[in-house]
Amino acid sequence: MFLGLLARLDGESRARLLAEAFERSAIAKAVATTAGELVEVNNAFCGLTGYRRDELVGRPIAMLLPRDEPFDGFGDLECERRIVRRDGTRGWILTRVLPVRGSGYVVLESVESDEHHDLTDRVARSVDEARGLRTTIAIQREIAAAAGDRELLVTLAAERALQVLPTGDGAAVHLLDATGEAIPIVAAAGYAPPWDARREVTLTGTMVGLAVATRSTLRCDDTATDPRALAEAGRADDVRSVVIAPLLRPDGPIGVLTVIAREAHAFGEADEQQLTLLADAVAGALRHAEHTERNRELLFEATEANAALARQRAAALAAVQRLEQSEGRFAEVFDHSPLAKVVLGLRGADYGRILLANPAFSELIGSEPAAIPGVPLGDLVAMPRPDYDAALASLAAGERHRSTREVVLRRRDGAQVNVAAHTSVISDQAGPAAAVVQLLDVTRERAAALALARSEEQFRTAFSGSPLGLVLCDEDDVFRQANPAAADLIGRSAGELAGLRYTDVTDPGDLATAADARTGLRTGGQVRYDQRILRPDGRIVWARVTLSLVPGPAGEPWRLMQLEDIAAERAAAMAAEREHRRLQHTLSVQRELIAVAADRDAALHVVAERAVELFPAADGAAVELAEDAYLVYAATAGTLAGALGTRVRIDASLSGAAMTADATAHCRNAARDPRVDREACARLGIAAMLVVPLHADDSVIGVLKVSSRHPDVFDEADEQQLALLAEALASALRHADDAAALAARNAELEEADRLKRDLIGMLGHELGNPLAAILGYTEIASDTWSTLSEGMRTKVVDGITRQARRLDAIVQEVLTMVRSEAGNLHARRAPTPLRAQIALALADTGADGTPVAGPDATALVDAGQLQQILTNLLSNAAKYGGGPTAVRITPDGERVRIAVEDRGPGVPPEFRDRLFERLARADRDAAKVRGTGLGLYIVRNLARANGADVHYTPNPDGGSVFVVDLEAA
Repeated sequence: MFLGLLARLDGESRARLLAEAFERSAIAKAVATTAGELVEVNNAFCGLTGYRRDELVGRPIAMLLPRDEPFDGFGDLECERRIVRRDGTRGWILTRVLPVRGSGYVVLESVESDEHHDLTDRVARSVDEARGLRTTIAIQREIAAAAGDRELLVTLAAERALQVLPTGDGAAVHLLDATGEAIPIVAAAGYAPPWDARREVTLTGTMVGLAVATRSTLRCDDTATDPRALAEAGRADDVRSVVIAPLLRPDGPIGVLTVIAREAHAFGEADEQQLTLLADAVAGALRHAEHTERNRELLFEATEANAALARQRAAALAAVQRLEQSEGRFAEVFDHSPLAKVVLGLRGADYGRILLANPAFSELIGSEPAAIPGVPLGDLVAMPRPDYDAALASLAAGERHRSTREVVLRRRDGAQVNVAAHTSVISDQAGPAAAVVQLLDVTRERAAALALARSEEQFRTAFSGSPLGLVLCDEDDVFRQANPAAADLIGRSAGELAGLRYTDVTDPGDLATAADARTGLRTGGQVRYDQRILRPDGRIVWARVTLSLVPGPAGEPWRLMQLEDIAAERAAAMAAEREHRRLQHTLSVQRELIAVAADRDAALHVVAERAVELFPAADGAAVELAEDAYLVYAATAGTLAGALGTRVRIDASLSGAAMTADATAHCRNAARDPRVDREACARLGIAAMLVVPLHADDSVIGVLKVSSRHPDVFDEADEQQLALLAEALASALRHADDAAALAARNAELEEADRLKRDLIGMLGHELGNPLAAILGYTEIASDTWSTLSEGMRTKVVDGITRQARRLDAIVQEVLTMVRSEAGNLHARRAPTPLRAQIALALADTGADGTPVAGPDATALVDAGQLQQILTNLLSNAAKYGGGPTAVRITPDGERVRIAVEDRGPGVPPEFRDRLFERLARADRDAAKVRGTGLGLYIVRNLARANGADVHYTPNPDGGSVFVVDLEAA
């Protein structure tokens, strides 16, 4: 009728009616794109999630899912998922996906499925609570053992609190001070910031104070929303959940035991109960410590009482002997009975606990005999706790003295045993004291009775609920029955599959393989093969098919087809193959880098070129090296080849961000990424890029980048691959730098060796002549001094003096050279008039008559070093140019120049490039003019030490001009 109504309505009315039906539906409904974006939701969907419509429409459906369960599309047409509601609570929903053909949209229908999961959670919580209680009991014993040492006791309490509440991150014990107004922390364990920040805690306005005041355990699930908690302190300490249990004694509270967690909703009611039990044990132990002294006082009184008891002992011995005889007979029957037996306490601390158990009971539950006494029988019985507690209370109250019922026991190995329990109560004058429970194992009988009934149901359940697709085929390969998983995989309903054959759903390319498998199955066993399945929607799905022979209704050979979706497996295999090829390419590049490791530029270009080849999505690559505040494109390839030499600022680029953070940077879309220079990316044709840092020792020296003209093309595998390539390049660069450093050091050593040989040769030649002359003069003076005339004596002395000065000049030049080479040539610059210095140098070199042109000027220079400069230039003019012909002073703004001119033959053109080098002499003059080859070398070093320089220029009138360029004072 509804469809008929729709058919009679026009388009606009039909749309309004459908929209109203959608909105008023009691089922939570939503319309979403196939990419997972919510387009429309109804009121029921808002109620299910806790969000308003405007908070959902236009948002991704992933906002409703837990972080650890990301949205993976609508591959399953019916699925069960966990959601996170707006208030932070979680729940389960069952969602049916209805694709709207040809529209790119799907309709989602969802209902809550929390009840099933709540039952599972309650079972899990029961197991956890039992385990927690056992832990608490063990810790209580440990705390009781430490009761004599107060400091050890509180430390142990803080540490063990985290064992009792494993979801907690930190624990602390607070004890009231003597004033009762503050409650300082005396022990802490685990997560420390809250305890380190506030060792003193006040009672006013805090949950600790509230727990003390109310004498009850308090739990805060979220400090950000709980009005009892200090939200600001919770944020500062990164604390979201708190449980506080008071430490109570009869006269009032003495402190609290606190456990915190950094996650919200970290604790439950069971945690409250277990922390309360632990707090009671700690309080009792603290009371024990306080009462220790009192116990000593009572010891004397007890000793006196013992004397009185001794007198009563004799009277009781006869009764004890009679009781022992009775107990002996009971123990004999109890221990050797083939039936499992236990004695159950019904009074006091033994209430509900096993007092005695015979060997048959130990064997029945699979536990050691010594581990059974003291265990609550309720922990071993698999029945609702309220029912068990009611039955136990009925026995303890004397309402029943005998009972028989069937229960299930849990063995230590987790197995369950069906037993018939026969209970008899033992009473004394005070009433029921214990009960003897006899247990007869009836597991096999019950199992045999249920096996037949369960068999068919198990098959139906296993067949229908199997995650694998199952299809039952008859002897003619006709599909007789298919489970939901097979229907989902093949894309047809179970009814549509009935009557089809395997040939109707198999890709033609795999028909031969499927036929061969069925032929091979005739010999028995199983056959397995992979094939493609054709779905009605045109999709092709890879499946692994396992064929097995099963008996049909009349014993005929039917076949069971198991279908496993292996699309993800094949995709993973293909991804692994791609990764393998990438690794092979990377190893090839590494070998290529090793071959050119000594050549830094070659290594850079190899990596840039191979990076484009290595990454299918990349069309450009660059190696950028740091230089001051910039990154320089040192090697490029592909679409970035024309960017070689480009400089980008480190503080204004994605490459700079990766270098500064020393981490991989991934720009998926340059048009939307705020970290990139969009104008530069557009100019270089970069739509997406990956950038990884390059390391040298412990520093980052640049980055390796690959780029693409298309957005969203790189993935995590590309990031890892580029990091491997960057590491290989960094290793090659280190090798190249080491080779360059070694070559430079070898060159230095060779230069030092050459200098040593040149110095030895020069000194041997230049020192030989002056020394020979001095020796000649001294021999003349020694042999004929008394017969020499006064004039000859003066000539001998002048000759020795002249040659000694010659030796001193050579030594001074060598020492100046050595100081210069060692970097110890320092100038004490001061304003110095130049004419006076020039006149002094002319006089010292015997060139007093040389004209000095130009005005006097003052230069900033070391006067002594200027003298040596001028003396060397004037001496050079005398040796090679026939003497200086003029000295000119030329002021020029902030500079002043001194030129020494001669009219000699000048400097040969082929020697001018080496004119100022160390120990350099022109071949034309080396044999005719004495000299060390250090004069002009020293002149240049002295000039540069004074912030000046010297250069040579040919004299237009013939000869040479040496110009010293000084800083004006």
